[in-house]
Amino acid sequence: AGELALPKPAVAGTLAAPLPAVAPGGWGIQVGAFNNQTAGQRAVATATQRASGLLDSAIPHVVEVKAGGNTLFRARLMGLDEKTARSACARLSKGGIGCVTVPPQRGS
Repeated sequence: AGELALPKPAVAGTLAAPLPAVAPGGWGIQVGAFNNQTAGQRAVATATQRASGLLDSAIPHVVEVKAGGNTLFRARLMGLDEKTARSACARLSKGGIGCVTVPPQRGS
């Protein structure tokens, strides 16, 4: 599977905060699954810029997963309430950025 295309311009810089090892609670959004962590971090940064105001308090979370023998990095913004997650996805989708809401994980 190839890397998902991101709208240009590219975002300069990287996320300053270390990525949590465990997914933060609450609702979230996923803005892609990528072949490398850097692409996932770029997707998170782009989504945060495009949905500014809605995602200011979101927790960036790029998590490594194994799928069908491949390694992917899910680009997520977590720690949201359901309404904010749905509103952010709607705004991003209108702007051409693929997005799905992620409900709270059971047992977390």
